[in-house]
Amino acid sequence: MNYSVITENYFSAKTSFSCIDSREMLYSKNNYEPTSSINPIVWEDSNGLIKDITHIIDNGDLCVSEEFAQLIMSFDPYGIETYPAKLILSDGTIEKRYILALNNIIDVMDREKSITEISPKRNKILVQALYLSEEKLLTYPLEKRILFRVKGAEIATFYSEDIYDLINNNERFNELRKIILNTSQEAPTF
Repeated sequence: MNYSVITENYFSAKTSFSCIDSREMLYSKNNYEPTSSINPIVWEDSNGLIKDITHIIDNGDLCVSEEFAQLIMSFDPYGIETYPAKLILSDGTIEKRYILALNNIIDVMDREKSITEISPKRNKILVQALYLSEEKLLTYPLEKRILFRVKGAEIATFYSEDIYDLINNNERFNELRKIILNTSQEAPTF
């Protein structure tokens, strides 16, 4: 079974945003509590330039272009909250951005193949090598596999193969880092 990883290209990214809005607590949480906002949540990079902005800005949370948000939301994914956002940069402001608050964490780690250890300080599982279980993935409906994080490895964001297929050969999304993986391959944990 295939799945994908789609991210900002960390190797060429030239921006680093911080939320300067007191409403960050609306989406920076680990449980799904749908809320809404009419006014955009503001992120800022006082050194960044408009020309360096891509479809995905990943600073722990995902701030995406309107086009990318519409594509994701057209699948009606489970556990995704969407908030309007605005980016302030040194040479201007970008509106019509959206924060995708990802609160869809599913238990699909292949415990036999993955390599984990226990953190001696916090007694927390650390994932050294992550493999996804095809058997576990198939137990979840499609709306839970559109955009998700893996329980125990919550940092990495995974997408369904369908999303990859829609953007891979679309030149508007060329700047993104896109890979397709099979459950027999090690998954990135960044």
